[in-house]
Amino acid sequence: MKAMKVLMALLLLGAAGYGGVIGWRSGPLKLRTVEVLGNQRVSAPEIVGASGLTRGSHLLELSVRRIEKRMTSVPWVKRARAERILPSKVRITVVERKAVLIAVLGSRSYLVDDEGVVLEEVVQDDPAQVDSAGARDLMIVTSLPLESIEPGEKIDLAQFDDVLTISRQLPSDLRARVVEVRAASIDRIALLLDDSVLVIYGAAEEIEDKNHAIVSIIEKSKAQGRPLRSIDVRVPTRPAVRVS
Repeated sequence: MKAMKVLMALLLLGAAGYGGVIGWRSGPLKLRTVEVLGNQRVSAPEIVGASGLTRGSHLLELSVRRIEKRMTSVPWVKRARAERILPSKVRITVVERKAVLIAVLGSRSYLVDDEGVVLEEVVQDDPAQVDSAGARDLMIVTSLPLESIEPGEKIDLAQFDDVLTISRQLPSDLRARVVEVRAASIDRIALLLDDSVLVIYGAAEEIEDKNHAIVSIIEKSKAQGRPLRSIDVRVPTRPAVRVS
């Protein structure tokens, strides 16, 4: 009798194990739908393509970490979260990057985010593309010592990091007047204003003092009716001014 009980227990365990395998491989846990949330710049098909997901994959065999890691191959995607939604769906929620500057190399222009990541090439003469990218009012950065850049790459230049810092801390009225930022080197970072005044800014140091000096000089020049040619605030306590 005892041997019979042991045998029955083993048979039940085997049946349970076999049932688990059947459940693991059953149809209801096959991927049928991918839901994409949070995307504006990147299309859902592009996100699904980058995820590597294929219809019919078993949901419980998918690695959400691998899916999330694959998303970093899309330049506009800053981070992503993947979730299994039983019985047959994967949800991908993305947080997209935001363009803050336009980097110009020769005849080509690129949208760049606040971490220096190149997002996409943009044709500035195409108003529709510029507007759709939210690039209408972005500052343009030129004179970068680079031969080429591609979407997904990071602009790894100290002066570009300084330009990002400076752009974030410029007074809004002054920032609105900047039509070009020249960044050949840290010491030669310069802002070209809409009235052709060149502000030689230099490194992202003593930013508050430099901004104050620029605004004060512009206001004084306007009050005196003396057009400016350039302002050098690399030493903000002793700014150099040239008038027309």
